[in-house]
Amino acid sequence: MAAEFLSSVGTAYQVDRILTEAVNEIVLLTPSLKLHEGVLLRLQQADQRNVRTTLLYGRDRHQTRGQKWFKNLKNIRILYHDKINACVYRNEKELILTSMELSNPGPGIHEDMGVLIVRLRDRKAFDDGIYEQEILVESAEEVFAGKNYARPEEKT
Repeated sequence: MAAEFLSSVGTAYQVDRILTEAVNEIVLLTPSLKLHEGVLLRLQQADQRNVRTTLLYGRDRHQTRGQKWFKNLKNIRILYHDKINACVYRNEKELILTSMELSNPGPGIHEDMGVLIVRLRDRKAFDDGIYEQEILVESAEEVFAGKNYARPEEKT
């Protein structure tokens, strides 16, 4: 079985799983930096588990103004890229490509859909998704980095 189609409910469930089951890494690409309180809680929990998190957002560079939620997170890096229009969320095992933004993850306001790609079932698609994310991360502007954030190339 390769990719799996996700309904709005399924997408919300799988996004939550990606955040809660991450062991080493979370990468979030989202046009908006506005995050639902449930997502913020999951990011705080991931930070406590020392999961390295990269959050790449788009649209407006100044979305961090007035936001303080990330200031105490030690393992997060926030980046801005003016070309981000996709929503892609992943950990080391799974990747979701979806229309669901993190400001309201769940059914209700919009009827979002997504596609779940599991590394063990579709390695090429998973690796291709990581490759595209890495290209965007490399060309993005760093907005914030937590004090423990170690970029992969800096690890010894």
